[in-house]
Amino acid sequence: MKYKDYAYLFLILLFSIIVFIIPFINIYVKISLILLSILLYSIKYINEYLEEEELNHNFPSFLRDLSQYLKIGQPLPFAVSSLLNNDYGKKLNRLIRALVVEMNYGNTFYEALNNMANNINNIEYKQALYSINEALNRGGDIASLLNSLAESIENINNIRKDRLAQIRLLAFTYYGLFFAAIFVIFIIYISVTKIIAINLEKAAELLTLYKHISFILIIVNALFTGLIIGKLSTGKIVSGIPHSIILTVISLVFFLTL
Repeated sequence: MKYKDYAYLFLILLFSIIVFIIPFINIYVKISLILLSILLYSIKYINEYLEEEELNHNFPSFLRDLSQYLKIGQPLPFAVSSLLNNDYGKKLNRLIRALVVEMNYGNTFYEALNNMANNINNIEYKQALYSINEALNRGGDIASLLNSLAESIENINNIRKDRLAQIRLLAFTYYGLFFAAIFVIFIIYISVTKIIAINLEKAAELLTLYKHISFILIIVNALFTGLIIGKLSTGKIVSGIPHSIILTVISLVFFLTL
């Protein structure tokens, strides 16, 4: 964890303490504000996830374009520099610039490409870059290898997309279960108020206890349902953070109207 992350966590803790100290804010609003501050902090992980998805989409194009530059006769260092004129998304553009800068400062393409591979989390892409270095050492046809790698990666990505598309229906099912839980809580709340209307003893105390327990349960449900939806939809838990934020906001609005 970086120092910046520790600073953010300290600010969230400080914010949580201040929110709890303020007397005139509803307890549900206090808890929701704290949860939302934690979820909003997670946006940086969402950005990292989006950059990874962008890299996944553009990596085959990066390999094909490099292959084309080699086929028209450009030396490898110039071919890599030519890639700077193309747009492959934020993360891949950054990696390509770092590759060119390293070569300009005296590193060999082999060393620079290894460093690029080390900065990529995807195992398949790491292996693709290592394969290019192996071909360079053996004197193979780099252009043909790049095209083969691009096609192979695209096939893997397509298979992954088809598999995830088949299970996205489960994600919508979880949304349905979440709203069903809210509906059940609402029906029980209405029923309890009608029963209490007959016997007013300890009515407010009983309703408050019920609301507190229900609120905790539905917030926990919202957080984990969102993460599960993300895991089912894309295969990555971090992509469920926006769903958790949406469901938490819906839960807050629901309880403020009770």
